[in-house]
Amino acid sequence: MPISNKVCEVDECGRSIVMRAPAVCLMHYKRLRKHGTTDKHVVVYKKRSCSAVGCDTKYGANGYCIKHLRQMEKYGHILTDQEKTLHRAEAARACSKGKTPLDKLERNKFTKEIGSLVLARDNYTCRVCDEQSRYLHVDHIKSWSKHPELRFDTSNCRTVCRPCHYYITFKRTMPVGSKWGIKSLKKEAYYAN
Repeated sequence: MPISNKVCEVDECGRSIVMRAPAVCLMHYKRLRKHGTTDKHVVVYKKRSCSAVGCDTKYGANGYCIKHLRQMEKYGHILTDQEKTLHRAEAARACSKGKTPLDKLERNKFTKEIGSLVLARDNYTCRVCDEQSRYLHVDHIKSWSKHPELRFDTSNCRTVCRPCHYYITFKRTMPVGSKWGIKSLKKEAYYAN
């Protein structure tokens, strides 16, 4: 939207002006508003970077980039490389099949102490479909995770076959050829020794 037939006064620009005082084109007007001058060679735009040491990311709130701001909120300080490694290792251990090391110990203890008692009590027969199967599981009626006080209570356990346990867990029939619920022979041989 040129104001008149006049042209920009900056370095023989030649574009139509958008302002009367000073008589500059749109590009030089934006440069003037942003940097205070129209000369592109004089302007040195200072990049505002994150306050964390070694981070060159443009910052947002409180002088930190988003990544370091989240660390400040979560831990109260910026993590060192050593702390990052420890946190990653802890997260990996906790996420291994959704079980914490303590939970794995309790599951192993349950399998050795209570599992065989429940299987023998139910005469190695599925309590849902009354079939004897090669692969039987001990299922908690009330969930292992939601009711930790009932984990080792045999009255909260029942013997189920793989297809029934799959249906109880996922609310659908087990796909044909599924290996769900079968321990590998290597693991069984390892735990037998």
